Amino acid sequence: MSISSLILAVVLVCTLCIISLWLVQLKRQKAIEKARKTIIYNAQINQLLQIAEATAQYIDDQLILFLANRIDYSAQLLYRSKIVPDKRSQNTIEQAQNWVLDPKSLRKQARKGKKESQQKSLNLLKSIIQHIRQGVLEQQVSRSEAKLLAHSTRFGRIKLNCFHYQQAAEEALRKGELTQGIDSLKKVTTLLNKASPLPKDLKQQLISCQDLIDKTQLTLNDERENTGSKRLEEEFDKEEELDQKQDWQKKQLYDQ
Repeated sequence: MSISSLILAVVLVCTLCIISLWLVQLKRQKAIEKARKTIIYNAQINQLLQIAEATAQYIDDQLILFLANRIDYSAQLLYRSKIVPDKRSQNTIEQAQNWVLDPKSLRKQARKGKKESQQKSLNLLKSIIQHIRQGVLEQQVSRSEAKLLAHSTRFGRIKLNCFHYQQAAEEALRKGELTQGIDSLKKVTTLLNKASPLPKDLKQQLISCQDLIDKTQLTLNDERENTGSKRLEEEFDKEEELDQKQDWQKKQLYDQ
């Protein structure tokens, strides 16, 4: 074999090695990218499920449909990347399809699940805004729709806070702590009075809260009046007892 042929063979082998290494690296990068997408999109689906279940009682049907569509969008990204969703994500995808057909099914589902704290539910509610923004960036949500969704999210936060204040009020009233109960109810009315215009359900809640405040205040006034009258009676009885004692002492003195 001539030197030129040997050099050509070496170059060819080196080229093949480089191509092989490049293909291996490319395959590795694709595997890494696929794994990254698997983690990201499955995590998004699970996060959206957590948001939906924790906030279902406070958000309207429009937001439920939005969350269902976001789950479906993440699922489509998985399918396009030829990735099979994990078992939990697949179950969530199927549930989201039911929410689209019947948003109330999510609320029924949420009532059976784990109850989150007020703060965690509030944080999850706030996170919906991030998903709305992401939807706009991905051109899955129009700007006009985003404004409506943000408005719905705001009222969701109001409903959440009102719910917990209302619970605190009911607990206080059950214990007979009327002043504390009124204070909690006033927090509800303050929140609702600041929000305008109110949807029908919140208008009704405002009316009910104000009625309950008025009734409780009347009861509290009666109790205070009765307490005041009782105190006066006790003071009068003490004075009368003191007078009788003094009269008896005088009588004893005169008898001596």
